[in-house]
Amino acid sequence: MFLASKLFWFVIAPFNLAIFALTGAMFAMMLKQHILARKLGILAFSILLIFGVLPTGQFMVRYLETRFAAPAPMPARVSGIIILGGALDTGLGTVHGTPQVNASADRINTFVTLARQYPRARLVYTGGIGAIDGRGQSEGSMIRDMLAKVYNFNPGARLSVEDQSRTTAENVTLTKAQQQPLADQEWLLVTSASHMPRALGSFRAGGWNVTPVPADYLTGGTAHHTFLENMNLSHTAVKEIVGIAAYALTGKWTNKDVVTTTAAD
Repeated sequence: MFLASKLFWFVIAPFNLAIFALTGAMFAMMLKQHILARKLGILAFSILLIFGVLPTGQFMVRYLETRFAAPAPMPARVSGIIILGGALDTGLGTVHGTPQVNASADRINTFVTLARQYPRARLVYTGGIGAIDGRGQSEGSMIRDMLAKVYNFNPGARLSVEDQSRTTAENVTLTKAQQQPLADQEWLLVTSASHMPRALGSFRAGGWNVTPVPADYLTGGTAHHTFLENMNLSHTAVKEIVGIAAYALTGKWTNKDVVTTTAAD
């Protein structure tokens, strides 16, 4: 399932899909299939126009990012804080021998801020190896070194690491099995704002009532976006929307509130 999802997303990612359509149009022209070539060319042009030239991605990401906000005021007491992996570049970290962050580094900033705000809360970093071949180091294996070197933060025994999950759904099931959350506990969930709708729905489907604390916002300013910036935002939005649809169809996502939650099933 993990490999299939990776390959499926590679094909339908907007920019990739446009390239495939253009390639198909070229082959159709070589085979003198002019009508097919024209249709594929129009498809490629439409994709590039909608997702690269127009601010479609910006609007979609903005919608995802504004679905949930951090509670105001924040809870007085918190049992645990969960951060989903995705902020570390494990490939570069492995090559250079030191942890490397990527564009989602604000997840870790928010996580450390909350960890210091709630010194008695349990801390959980959940993230394994996202590479298709399963090689390399997991994010979880690098997080302690990152916290110490960059944030001068030593969580000690407070931090639990779940380093086997490769997807958001696995983040939920493996972390829940590890932590055994109880119904009366308050848990905070930290992930990118655009990813929060899929992540929160996955935790709800897994029977875990967590409170969202979004980070790593991509929209909200008034800056104009270039073609590549628009395409990157479209890439992010389409990936999350397709992910939500796939999870909903397979019972791994719900928009219904969790009424009660018990120890891991």
